[in-house]
This record gives sequence, C-alpha cells and structure tokens, in this order.
Amino acid sequence: MIRFLALVTLLAGWASLALAESADDFNAQLAYPTHPSVNCTASAMYDNTLTGLQQLVAAQAGQRIYICGYEINVGTASTVQLSYGTGSACGTGATATALTPPWVFTANQSFVDTESGGPLVVPPGNALCANITGTKPMVKVLVRYLQVPNA
Repeated sequence: MIRFLALVTLLAGWASLALAESADDFNAQLAYPTHPSVNCTASAMYDNTLTGLQQLVAAQAGQRIYICGYEINVGTASTVQLSYGTGSACGTGATATALTPPWVFTANQSFVDTESGGPLVVPPGNALCANITGTKPMVKVLVRYLQVPNA
C-alpha cells in the first residue's frame, strides 16, 4: 500500500510538472515575438461616408503599429479592409498592403475582433488605413492600437 501511495504521489508530481510546462509553453506562444509586452492604450475612430483608403492611424518614422482589436459597423452595403502604406492615405508610391481580408457587409452589420490571434502589426513608417468600397457607404471603424519604436 505504501508503494502504491508513493507511486500515485510521484505520478501526480510529474503530471503537475507537465501541466506547468505546457502552460508555460502556451503562454510563451501567446507572447508576441516582435514586441513581448503589447498593451494597446490608444484608439482611433473613423465615422464617415467616404470611399477608398481612409487613414486611421498616422505613420511615425521608425515606429510600428500593433493592432489589438477592431470593430467595424456598417449602415449600408459596403466592403471594408484594413490596410497599411505610406502617405496620409496609405497610397503614396505603390498601392496599400492588405492586413485583413476584405469583409463584405450587407446593411446594418458588424464585425468585432478582440485580439483573438495576437495583434496585427503594421511595419515601421507606415500608416494604418481602412479601404472602403460601396455606394454611399455608412461605415464606422474603431481600432485599439499601440504605436512604438521599432525594436
């Protein structure tokens, strides 16, 4: 009986050690490799009826933009895509680079992402924009972000 209890105690210790290691591995996977402590403290809001590339966050030389979450609400049928690029409307030089797929909305729809897969990252020196298409779109975009020097 003593051997049995010793074996159970030993196995329980190994199991708890394995769980702790797997929890550490899991937490390590959640850390963002390019910036381990992302705490988004800023937000940007777009609320208009314009189409094309609309700037949400201005570019800062040598700074990345980490996007921790966003919410898109549309009043009329529209397509919205988060993009980045240089210039005030992300389109100076070449075309903007897509960060997300284009979401196609019918009237009165919403989409929310709250950092489910880690933050989206805009490379240093680029602005964050929303690319909006539709006939007289009524679109609101709220983005939570952090802008920091390139590490």
